[in-house]
Amino acid sequence: KMGLPDRFFPRLSSRESAAVHQSSFFLDCVQVARILRSSTERSLVLVDEFGKGTNHEDGVALLAALLNHLARLPQPPNALVATHFLRSLQSGRMLDESHAQRMRFFAMNVLETVEDELKVAFLHQLVPGQCTTAHGRYVAKLAGLPPEILRRAQQISSKILRGDILDTVAMQDRPESDACRAIVQRFLEEKLTEVNVREFADEIAQL
Repeated sequence: KMGLPDRFFPRLSSRESAAVHQSSFFLDCVQVARILRSSTERSLVLVDEFGKGTNHEDGVALLAALLNHLARLPQPPNALVATHFLRSLQSGRMLDESHAQRMRFFAMNVLETVEDELKVAFLHQLVPGQCTTAHGRYVAKLAGLPPEILRRAQQISSKILRGDILDTVAMQDRPESDACRAIVQRFLEEKLTEVNVREFADEIAQL
């Protein structure tokens, strides 16, 4: 429960201006700095996607530091924070567990159905818990991105999650790419002899 706030601090998306010569990320940091200086325990703070606009590591680190700082305050403001960095925050154990009781996680509820392909219905309901995916590729499909881009995005995403090496598009389009991988794998696994080297050279020459 929260009473009537004394101040309202929205840290929402900033817009760049050629006249001001300041990036949107810089403006985001200016807004957050103002929040930290001026908010009280009765203030309502809204922070949306803080940390975007710079490299991933710095963005996650700044967001984690902000959340930990707010949680450690003796009388913190009422803060609502929206982010897509949740997986990175969890995997790196960046959030201070000693103050975890001050944090509550919510996610937007969705309905997934899988028949011939994945379909997602956005229910626009805020429910307790943490989201496991942002459904970025599905949203991109709704926006009209070409199927070949979505397929390649799926391949890259799957490899990143498994920790595999990413192939170039040109290598994937070559039918002999699987044969090349098999030769390299054998070369790494077998003991090198003069006969084996000749066999490998013959197989490579036939590609």
